[in-house]
Amino acid sequence: MAELIKDVSAEQDGTQVAVQIHDLRKKYFNSEEPIVLEQNMDQDPFIQFDKWFKNVAAQTEMSFEEVNAVNIATCVNNKPSSRMVLLKEYSSQGFTFYTNSVSKKGQDLNINPNAAMLFYWPKVDRQIRIEGVVSVQDDQIALNYWNKRPLASRISNMLSEQSSVVPSRQYLEDKKLELEKLAKEHGAAAITKPKHGLDTP
Repeated sequence: MAELIKDVSAEQDGTQVAVQIHDLRKKYFNSEEPIVLEQNMDQDPFIQFDKWFKNVAAQTEMSFEEVNAVNIATCVNNKPSSRMVLLKEYSSQGFTFYTNSVSKKGQDLNINPNAAMLFYWPKVDRQIRIEGVVSVQDDQIALNYWNKRPLASRISNMLSEQSSVVPSRQYLEDKKLELEKLAKEHGAAAITKPKHGLDTP
């Protein structure tokens, strides 16, 4: 890790700039559960996740955090990559999130469906790691979710050409105006789910 930090901190002239953060300290303490005792844990990991997730979601002072935000890590050619997404559903069958299949994560998962998830809730000093194989659900499920999304969210998704270079910001602004005009003239249903988007692993 020290070498990684050195590499990232290298300046253009080749000198190494070490950023010292050894003294950063935080006291980790969850008053509701100061000690995690094995006998208090449910044998079913999904039930335990449900308890912890609902506990965090019920804490109103955590409104500034998105409790369903989760880091998704993929790996192709031994090169890991991670990003934040939003969990939309969970059950004993698995955890559901939506992604653009032509994005980097979508392409990564198409090549290697093994992935890892990490929930981090600093307010309660807790993180949960989950590993598994990602599969794509029926397209009708993704379509049902798309139809529930607010108009602004649909337009935003249509603008998002993930993992690709756009000509300019003006290109996005013009495209946004076109989609807003289309929705105004023909209704929100005119903003249809793209064929490449919103797969449901």
